[in-house]
Amino acid sequence: MIESRLDEPLRLQKAARIGVQLMGDLFHEEVPDTFINRIFVVMIDKAPAHTFLVLTKRPRRMCYFLQITRWMDRGILEGLTQNVWLGVTAENQEQADLRIPELLRIRARGHFVSIEPMLGPVDLRDLPINENTHVNALTGRERFTGAINGFGTSTGLHLAWVIIGGESGPGARRMDCNWALDTMEQCKVAGVPVFVKQLGTAQGLDNINGADMSEWPEALRVRQWPVLL
Repeated sequence: MIESRLDEPLRLQKAARIGVQLMGDLFHEEVPDTFINRIFVVMIDKAPAHTFLVLTKRPRRMCYFLQITRWMDRGILEGLTQNVWLGVTAENQEQADLRIPELLRIRARGHFVSIEPMLGPVDLRDLPINENTHVNALTGRERFTGAINGFGTSTGLHLAWVIIGGESGPGARRMDCNWALDTMEQCKVAGVPVFVKQLGTAQGLDNINGADMSEWPEALRVRQWPVLL
């Protein structure tokens, strides 16, 4: 938490995309609600011309914070969250199952997931909401199980952007390129843009990283942005 940086967006002359605490977590337990609220005041009330990307591992706290501070209500009723995109990290299927459904409970301008570092295959098409309901996070369409079996209509809330990346640095764990290609194909079918940030130490591609994209397999040279971002 750096107090002096709170007003940085106000000094920008042109509209920009701004990542919020991307190297940390705004909703970490040690970050007080009062400080988070000050950031939302800057994003929504003071700098509506910019688009902000808020990424967390803690979507449950994010949802709770937005409810108790009434930001969620303001966003629905007055459109004040039109410049804020909310996202979660999901490095494997277990975390995708846990975090993405929580994220999609929140109304926002857009939702995104960062699968970085990608530590296993991730299927975004059938995530559990509860024991009787699953959701395709790329379309928002629900699937019912148990006594009521079948598909429902789309919830309207779905992932509008998927980021994929491998792990780099000392001791980096390998990302299998086939994991990335499979998730990319899921997104392609659903019409959701994908941004491959880096490969890190990928299987069969020792020492390849995001510095030189020309060395990547051509199928992975994909860096798409959502139309509204």
